[in-house]
Amino acid sequence: MSANLTTALNAALSGLRVSQAAISVTSNNISGAGSPDYSRRILNRESVASPILGVQVTNIARAVNDALRRDLEIASGQLGRTDVQDEYLGRLQSLFGVTAGTTQLSTLANRFEDAWRTFEASPEDAAAARNVIAAGEALARHIRDLALAIETIDNDIRNETGNSVDKLNVVLVEIDRLNDSIVQGRATGESTVELEDRRDALVREAADLADVRTSLNANGALTVFTSGGLVLVDTAPVTLAYDGTDITVAGQPGSLNGQFREGRIAGLLALRADTSPAAPSGDPGTEVIRKLREQLDALAGEFLVGVPGGFTDAYDSAATGAGELATGFFGGSNRFDLAVSANLLNGTFALKRASAATVGAAMADRTRAFGAGGLNLSSVSYAGMAAGVVLALSGAGAAVHARHVDTALVRDTIESRFQGAVGVNVDEELANLQLIQNAYAASARVMTVVQSLFDILNDIGRG
Repeated sequence: MSANLTTALNAALSGLRVSQAAISVTSNNISGAGSPDYSRRILNRESVASPILGVQVTNIARAVNDALRRDLEIASGQLGRTDVQDEYLGRLQSLFGVTAGTTQLSTLANRFEDAWRTFEASPEDAAAARNVIAAGEALARHIRDLALAIETIDNDIRNETGNSVDKLNVVLVEIDRLNDSIVQGRATGESTVELEDRRDALVREAADLADVRTSLNANGALTVFTSGGLVLVDTAPVTLAYDGTDITVAGQPGSLNGQFREGRIAGLLALRADTSPAAPSGDPGTEVIRKLREQLDALAGEFLVGVPGGFTDAYDSAATGAGELATGFFGGSNRFDLAVSANLLNGTFALKRASAATVGAAMADRTRAFGAGGLNLSSVSYAGMAAGVVLALSGAGAAVHARHVDTALVRDTIESRFQGAVGVNVDEELANLQLIQNAYAASARVMTVVQSLFDILNDIGRG
């Protein structure tokens, strides 16, 4: 009888211990419910027949879903690329006045054309001549300002690329350190669930920066690589370097830019890519800086290069009166130094009256063609060329933004499904907590009853 009671007592005691562990796990789940980096803990237990009858904890595992995890890594990389491209296209659109609805480039080009028309109607009007000069310099100055601002944005993209590569290096080192800790913990029988959660969070950071993929090894270590096959973490983390144009393995030759197909780094590289002398990419988020540089240079060139029937030819070929500027209404060689002649600006020479009709006709001509930076226009005026540059940027920005919205929706959907599979449902955990508490109370009740039986047997023995 005593042996049976001892067995019952041990079974109840083991149930109490398992229930205590289950309460602890459930409480941790509830407290971690608000964190996207917390995976639901699962208490695994088994029945024990020897040396005593009862139950014991096998281990505490994490809820995992490898298929959704891989989908989330892919979606995070795609979102990282479109997110950064949407950001910089937005800045460029603001620069050109697209987002505010005040596209100054095309507005100033139209004002310049209107000023010439007014001058054509009254070439003897000194105020009309001054208005032409002022409108021309306003347009040239704006092109110069845009050129410099584009270089500033280009520099920001380059700096962010370098910072992103540095951040990726830090993340890879930390993943490698956690790999070592997890392998060691598993070898000694310690729980590694906290370490694995931290490692998964770091992988998600890496996935935002690059198109990473992962493979879990038998010892618990995680191998990290790009979709193109570049190993980032295996026995040791790779160290990447960025020289302002190319990403390489530090100390080794050979560009790795093509290895980054998604993620913020890929998006940044694409914005600054330049395949000259080949035609620029047709993708709206690729070679954006190159396209704008070429388009602004071409627009400036339209006012600088003397082609038959063009602006410069129309001005230079007109008869020159006394005290009038003979040639070169605009001076300079590109988008950075396009400017109205200093002799016109300071009044040393006057605007040619005879040019009013020829330049007026050139400005009004809407049969011109314009091609630069992937933009090809036909049947446009000079003002139409400026408007075409703005519209092309607006279209690219809209396309990239739409792509970003779509990838964000996909990523959020997968994230929601992933959290539903591995995250914490507080209602379920509270219900489980009630069941565990009932089981704890039942085990405690068994111990109380067994203790009472022992007391009764002792009393009988003394009697």
